[in-house]
Amino acid sequence: MSVTASKGGIVRQMTCSQFALLAPGSGWTLVASNCGQEYTNRFRSPYASFPIASGSAPAAPSGLIVANVSTPTDTVAIPAGRLLTNIVILYSTGSPTVSVGTTAGGRQIIDAETPDNGASFDQSAYFDTAGLLYFTTTGDLTVRIYTEV
Repeated sequence: MSVTASKGGIVRQMTCSQFALLAPGSGWTLVASNCGQEYTNRFRSPYASFPIASGSAPAAPSGLIVANVSTPTDTVAIPAGRLLTNIVILYSTGSPTVSVGTTAGGRQIIDAETPDNGASFDQSAYFDTAGLLYFTTTGDLTVRIYTEV
């Protein structure tokens, strides 16, 4: 299982675990991944509905989007036919305020929260067509967006 990631024109191959443990704001961007159940079991949301030992985890990362979000506004693309189920907010310094919506400046999903690092927000929003999540933040973030097909 591996991840292909890029940073400043450099492309590297690393394990799923190595990529998941990179410090937020490190600048590495996910290019491709074939991480499956092992990755999902080790680095899944604490709100996931399957037990770790069950072997019933969905095949990720097709439903996992990892993105770096910069201040003050940024967007993350969500593919068509996806159900947004969870957003995890990670940051390295400060206590940023975060809003997330489906329109520019929107707060339909997260309304001006100051979350703890690693905070998880359960959501249910279906993207029939490809769309964007709009982030407004007072600090740079790494977000893990969990979706289902």
